[in-house]
Amino acid sequence: MSTLRQTVEPASQEPIPSVEGIVLVTDAITAMGLPIGSYKVGQQEFEVTPEGRAFVLGTKTLIGSIVTMDKCVKHFLEATNCSTEEALEAGTRHPAEMLGIAAQKGTLDYNSDADFILLDDELNVQATYIAGELVWDKVKGNHDKRAIQRKGISGFKDIV
Repeated sequence: MSTLRQTVEPASQEPIPSVEGIVLVTDAITAMGLPIGSYKVGQQEFEVTPEGRAFVLGTKTLIGSIVTMDKCVKHFLEATNCSTEEALEAGTRHPAEMLGIAAQKGTLDYNSDADFILLDDELNVQATYIAGELVWDKVKGNHDKRAIQRKGISGFKDIV
């Protein structure tokens, strides 16, 4: 499996002969989605920078990734010159197929879970739906925690 890391400079990445079957992942930590600033989670103090990175407070030591899936898709699209459809499938259909859950996730086929996002032309998330119900809307700037709880999702902080 080929991987592209957001932290690697594009010039150092090996060319990818085909994007078919590539799976995009994000291993984002709790800091994902937080605005620029300093924070403390447990005993760990860290800062989120304007460049979109999270460092141990007062150092240049990365504490983990805070990249969101939409940013992974955009980076992949730019780094590979693949089509928008191929980039989106690498973040949706391919992971679902790899996990053996393609009948429920990664598709909008009949009888699927109907978990999906709405994107603008620049692939920025505009709204998030879980089981067909709106749970986050960029225009309204809020999310519906009750809807999320009804869907049985635990550990939810924010949908980006």
